[in-house]
Amino acid sequence: MDNRSKIFLFAILISTTPTLLLSGVNIWTGGRPPAQNPPSILLLAQAPSAPEVIYAVGHTQLYRSTNSGANWAVVYEYPSLLQTRFVVVSQADPNTVFTASHNGQFLKTTNGGRTWFPLEPDSTQPGALWVLERLTGPPETLIAARGSGASADSKSLFLSTDRGATWTSLPLSGVSFRAFASASPNGLILYGIGRKAGSTALNPSFYRSTDGGTTWDELSWPGSGGEEIAIDPVDSKTVYAWDFWGDFFETKDSGTTWKRNQGLSEARVYEIDSVPSNPGVLYASSSHGFFRSSDAGQTWQRQLSELTYDLLLANPTTLLAGTIRGISRSDDAGQTWTDSSSGLFKLEGTEQILSLHADPAQQGIAWAGAAGSGIWKTIDGGSTWSLISNSAVFFSLSPSDPRIMYSVGDKSVRKSTDEGKTWIDLPHTFHGSRIIFPDAHRSDTLYVADTYSIPTPFGGRADTTDRWRSTDGGNTWEKIDFWPRAFHPDTPGVFWGIKDGVSYGLAKTTDSGLTWTAINPSPPSGSAYLVSSPGSLYVSPSDPDVMYIRAFFGGGLYKSTNGGRDWTRAGLEGFPVTAFAIDPARPATLLAAIKRETYGPYTVFNSVFRSDDAGLTWQEFNQEIGNKPVALLAFGPDHTAFAGAQPGGVYFVQLDDSLYFPHLTSVAEGQFTGFAVANLSGSDTQSEFLAYDADGTTISGPMNVKIGPGSQWSNLAGSLLGKGFEGSQRRGWAHLKGVPYAAAGFFSLGCPDLSFLDTAEAIARPLEHFVFPEIRIPPAITRFHIANPGSGMATLSLQLRAASGQLAAPAVNRQVAENGVLVVDLTDLFPASS
Repeated sequence: MDNRSKIFLFAILISTTPTLLLSGVNIWTGGRPPAQNPPSILLLAQAPSAPEVIYAVGHTQLYRSTNSGANWAVVYEYPSLLQTRFVVVSQADPNTVFTASHNGQFLKTTNGGRTWFPLEPDSTQPGALWVLERLTGPPETLIAARGSGASADSKSLFLSTDRGATWTSLPLSGVSFRAFASASPNGLILYGIGRKAGSTALNPSFYRSTDGGTTWDELSWPGSGGEEIAIDPVDSKTVYAWDFWGDFFETKDSGTTWKRNQGLSEARVYEIDSVPSNPGVLYASSSHGFFRSSDAGQTWQRQLSELTYDLLLANPTTLLAGTIRGISRSDDAGQTWTDSSSGLFKLEGTEQILSLHADPAQQGIAWAGAAGSGIWKTIDGGSTWSLISNSAVFFSLSPSDPRIMYSVGDKSVRKSTDEGKTWIDLPHTFHGSRIIFPDAHRSDTLYVADTYSIPTPFGGRADTTDRWRSTDGGNTWEKIDFWPRAFHPDTPGVFWGIKDGVSYGLAKTTDSGLTWTAINPSPPSGSAYLVSSPGSLYVSPSDPDVMYIRAFFGGGLYKSTNGGRDWTRAGLEGFPVTAFAIDPARPATLLAAIKRETYGPYTVFNSVFRSDDAGLTWQEFNQEIGNKPVALLAFGPDHTAFAGAQPGGVYFVQLDDSLYFPHLTSVAEGQFTGFAVANLSGSDTQSEFLAYDADGTTISGPMNVKIGPGSQWSNLAGSLLGKGFEGSQRRGWAHLKGVPYAAAGFFSLGCPDLSFLDTAEAIARPLEHFVFPEIRIPPAITRFHIANPGSGMATLSLQLRAASGQLAAPAVNRQVAENGVLVVDLTDLFPASS
């Protein structure tokens, strides 16, 4: 067989073991406040080409699920005045979505909701309200029906066959539609309920076209207002429709005559849907709940009692319902229901994260202070939260003992020794706003800055600050004339700060503040360590001579490599840095949040950046966070970090410094493998190359690999692993550990005579769910290489779907050993595919 007829598909999976947090690797997850308070869900839409991708619309947020609704993440936030009325997902691309809002905004995204741009079907009347419908036949067609405000000469319908890039009008004018539907994949049969401009009729009309919109019939409609239309999946002449008051109508002759069925008395009906695999079965969402009819609407049975805005038939037996309290799910055609709101949240104040601290020793544990509720704790990277105190929001954590917390009381500092469950007022009265800074090494030492106003000799008032220290856990206090900025990472009693009369820039003490040495009395202009808040100076945990400061005025970061004597720019110039953190496990890795405050034609924009070369180069790193103002960043152990947004909730990320090559074969197998990696960062990269057999045993490694800044490393498997590898039939995978985020890699595979040669991009992060978008059927070969870099055996569930999204064969389970790789052909997994 011609080798060119082969297709190789690669994946790196996350092993499903309890020791590994199943969160996004190199991508933020979460975005929810600690409070469990799901929002109302108004609309649901499924991606036809990837049925596991579902979008949900709230009042002010768009959510996305990539696992059929089991979990959700916010992908876009919008003002309430832009409340979305329709949402349509592209037939071919799950990341292309169209929305139409109540105020006339018609938007499109091509990246799953992170960024949007406007569409305008009718340039002569911008800002019109549109009703959207997607046709499924090739080419993919989008219909925009005018939703309101049509004048006598306004075109009512527009079609696009290029995903909204261009539009052509249909010969129907002056009609404003409330509901619209297509009855055939090619769009020849179209139905709508609308009102013609200038009409004085009590009821709207029913519109019908059987030639794709070229000609139209205007028919009578007995309802008081058309809300929803559903078409029988077998007989396109059978149409069901609701009016505003819950009356239900049926026609069996494409709208020529109508019959009133029982309906839902006094209920406001929001959505009606038919079941393609079960004609006569209808579902309806309404103000009185979720209903099912098994006799084409003659009778109805309530299946959910709470207000239900929308419904989605994910497959013949799985239903999702958007309700006033989130999303409910049924996997037995509506007989029983469970909550499916994980990841949804309301924007009601609890999303304002005012304090955030990560456990320095245990992965995935953090505490967050949320406005309006209190202190919350997570032990699973933010997937779930438990409220531990409703009497504190601003709090500080003792770095040496996370059980010890301090918070601000009325005129006191409060202390907890049980993670915030109980609090006591420390015996000292303060006057104004307080900043609390626990000592990094001594759990009984605490610093407090107390700022309050006093009268001036010339009238009026001015702020003054008293500084206090306690060395016995808050029982007694002494007034001090200095303020710490950062503590030495290893040595107690050594810290940097401001000392009155010594330096208004930066000073250092090695004896807990008894004596001071001025280091830099003239700090960089606009730098943040002039502000009397702790945390404005950041010391590298591996080298105390390496320091960073945030700059507000002029923006960016400054860095010193000689203990603060000299400072140079460290990137992000021009943008105020709102948060900063250093990875204790790899101090060259930095995270910084910025605010872009350019005005005029631009709007304020927020973002998170990442550097893996100690600030020499930066890359945007705000996937899933989007344009949320991050004010808090905190690293935990093992390259994990949390981000707190105001508003926006708490996010979690596992940083990975690896590139994965899921394909490794020997020449004796008839193929060779080559590797290439480019270091795009500004510093040397010290990496380790490891290779594994299919069963998980180590072939070789670790081998040290050094890649200079801006340089490339490349090699063949045979040169790296030797003749012993090439002389036997071997299959496996390879792993390059210790590469920066700013690195790119690929691997090649081919026959020794080069009759077949192909390349693929190295995979930068493991996944627990992935899609192979292309397969080839015999006589071509489709071969999968799925590697498991996790700890422990991984069990895979492999599904084969047709282009329509339907399962083409029963799911197949396979296991992959720790550090092993599954190499299997499509026909071995699904013999029927041949």
